[in-house]
Amino acid sequence: MLTGRQVLLGLILAVSGVIAWWRLGPEVPDERPPSTTERRPAYIIDAFSFTTMSEAGTPDRRLVADRLRHFADDESNELDYPDLVLFADDGPPWRIRAEQGWVSGDKTLVILRTNVTVDRAAGESNRAVHLETEELHVYPKRDYAETRRPVKVASESEWLTSTGMQAWLTGRLRARFEGRAHLL
Repeated sequence: MLTGRQVLLGLILAVSGVIAWWRLGPEVPDERPPSTTERRPAYIIDAFSFTTMSEAGTPDRRLVADRLRHFADDESNELDYPDLVLFADDGPPWRIRAEQGWVSGDKTLVILRTNVTVDRAAGESNRAVHLETEELHVYPKRDYAETRRPVKVASESEWLTSTGMQAWLTGRLRARFEGRAHLL
């Protein structure tokens, strides 16, 4: 037979158990499950190539990529192994390559990422130039590029490294280097 004290203790434990279960409740995830809808391209083009012409009828810019994925929601494009050529009236063209690229919907900005290289051969009035960085924002219509990432520039036997750069890609390279620039 149970004493009054044992019954009271059992009742307190039972009520405590019910209150604890009610407060903690069954496990319910705090967040909604991840969305099953992912961003999908409207179309994909393999071996993509696009050339714009100047008013004089000569090539102005050319973009080639192993693969282009077009997204209709913002009209942007993602590129695999893009190769962008900016032709110059007064010298050899600039060739910009990377492993990944993105083109804005209005086509005014190209962002290149991963092993980005910029090359221009020597011409009558300029030396050959080679740049390396991990990310480069290119504004093709303005012949302008910039990066906030470390950049290495080589021309003949001279090297320069910097923590960022603004460059105007005309016949001659005009650039402003940010942070500390080191000549090697």
